[in-house]
This record gives sequence, C-alpha cells and structure tokens, in this order.
Amino acid sequence: MQNIRKYHKEDNYSYSLGVFTTIELLQNRPQDVLKVLLSNKSDRNKGVDKIKDICQKNNIEYVYADGQINRVSDKENTYAVGVFEKYNSQLEGIDEKNQHLVLVRPLNAGNMGTNIRTAVAFGIKNIAVIRPAVDIFNPQIISSSMGAIFSVNIEYFDSLELYMKKYNPKNCYSFVLAEPSSRTLLNQVTIVKPASFVFGNEGEGLTDSELKFGQKIMIEQSDNVDSLNLSVAVGIGLYRAYIS
Repeated sequence: MQNIRKYHKEDNYSYSLGVFTTIELLQNRPQDVLKVLLSNKSDRNKGVDKIKDICQKNNIEYVYADGQINRVSDKENTYAVGVFEKYNSQLEGIDEKNQHLVLVRPLNAGNMGTNIRTAVAFGIKNIAVIRPAVDIFNPQIISSSMGAIFSVNIEYFDSLELYMKKYNPKNCYSFVLAEPSSRTLLNQVTIVKPASFVFGNEGEGLTDSELKFGQKIMIEQSDNVDSLNLSVAVGIGLYRAYIS
C-alpha cells in the first residue's frame, strides 16, 4: 500500500482511530484490514490483547509504529489504528429483519457518525445516503460512530427518487421540520413495519418534491427553538419506531 499519511478522501484506504473502533473493525470487516498500528504505550490498554488475538487468528499484520500513528491521528492517547481498504456495500431488501434509515444530504460528519450508531442501537443496519453528502470513510465519522459503521450497509444515491425506485418501500415515513399540510405528529402516528425512515438535513429538511414519498411526520416540540438537532430527531424517530 501507499505510504501512510493523514486521511485524504481520494485515497483507497482509511483508518479506525482508537482501540475500541479498531476492535469493531477487526470483528466486523477483517477481510478489509490492511494492517494495524500499535503505540509503544498500547500495552497499558486492556483491549490491545484482543486486537492482537484477532489479528493473529486472521493473519493480519500488526506493528508498533508511533510515528505513523502520530501522522494520522490528532489525539495523543491513540493506542491503536486500523488501516483498512475502502469497500462498497448495498442495502438488504426491506423485510421483517431489515428496515432502512434514509439520510438526505447529510453534511455534518459528527451527526453522521451519531446517526449510524443510533440506527444500530435501534436495530437498523441499512442506511441510504442521498448526495451531496459527507464521506462516510472520514475517520471523524468512524470515531463518532464508535465503530458501528463497520456493522452496517451504507449505499449512496444521487436522489431520493432513485432510492425509492430501487427498494420501493411499502411503508415510508418522512420526518419534516415545519408543519406542511397532511402531516401527523409522531405521537399520533401508527408506524407499520417494515419501513423506511427518511430524514433531511438540518438546514433545509426535505424539499417539496421529496415529500411526495411516504407519510409526513413531525416531532412535536416547543416554540423555544427552531428545530431539533438532526441526530436528536433521528434518535427520537427511530426509538418511536423501535417500540412500536
């Protein structure tokens, strides 16, 4: 592989920064791991023995390389870095075991990572991303997802319409920022599963053309703020679906 450098979107590899996220990478995507970098101080961390064990079982190289770790991580206490080849995935079809989270034009890396982890927490492991959107292999997203990204399928689409044409969800719920006509408050809606749950970005939400898909839902809130943070809205919406 190329000489390791700070992450660049055009590279064909990326990094899991930290012991926990590297364990998640090794457990879920061992076939994509190129090597693991360990700090000379890493033996102080209990999780490093697990990293070594998984590497040995899967014939994955691990090396002590503080200089390379410092090159790719801004944190002083990064004890492990997983170097992995970027991969493509497709969503599983919607059925009793597989539902979809659809994120339309997500542009905030921190929110994206949180949304991935939240989806996994509520049993959703298929995420459609509508462009323009963040780069899911940005190490910031991987870290903010706490490695949950390695246990989900993520597929990009150029429009919400293309996603709908490919997967044709029978039940679709679109979460809105404002109060368009025909919207239903979340606490009043009956969620029928399996389903797709669609969220726009915080700045503009969903456009009029995108709102033609599915039932429009609004999370009721006070007038003290304009809108909820996207990751908070996703958490509330998916929890409501999870307990339905």
